[in-house]
Amino acid sequence: MRRSALRRDEGELIIFVAIVVLAGIVLGSIAFNLWHVHDSRKALNRIADTAANDCAAGGIDEGRYDVTGEVVLDIPEAERVAAESLRRQGIDVDARIHVTQTECDVIVTRQVDTLLARARPITITVRGTADPRRSN
Repeated sequence: MRRSALRRDEGELIIFVAIVVLAGIVLGSIAFNLWHVHDSRKALNRIADTAANDCAAGGIDEGRYDVTGEVVLDIPEAERVAAESLRRQGIDVDARIHVTQTECDVIVTRQVDTLLARARPITITVRGTADPRRSN
């Protein structure tokens, strides 16, 4: 009688351990997926910020600065510099570049595949903004 009660307890323990292991795998994969999406967002932020900073630094209207001392952007040149910066970074993204005389705005969008089976890709959009400044 004692032996059959022990076997029944062992069977319950095996089921409990299997459920705990399965829950750990599911929670671990969700955590890993969230980390992957967060890391992808940080990488896109770096891309947008770099392009905006390159735009603001490399797109200054030097002729106007020489004449008036104003630090403003040459819009076509600043747009070219931002596009070149995005191309140099070598990551395929959908980007919108908006330049005024006082600000360069780069909006980057990319779909990131999730690591969970059958989950749809997540669309991440980030913005990098920079303005031209006179160095001290």
